[in-house]
Amino acid sequence: MDLIVWDNHACLPLDPSDEHFLPGVDRYRRAGVTVVGINVGFGDQSVEHHIRMLAHFRAWFKARPVSYVLI
Repeated sequence: MDLIVWDNHACLPLDPSDEHFLPGVDRYRRAGVTVVGINVGFGDQSVEHHIRMLAHFRAWFKARPVSYVLI
């Protein structure tokens, strides 16, 4: 049986022009975490900001299909 290890909330910086922190997501994979929920916004941020963050994260992960899968 395969084990799923889920971190329900990885709090990452929320600036769509900044991706220096995204390689740090690999720490989860190396630690054996198989599913990570990532925040894309909060509070008073605009809908447009949330959409920009979603687009940024999706593009970054989709560019690395050997390491990550969007679910």
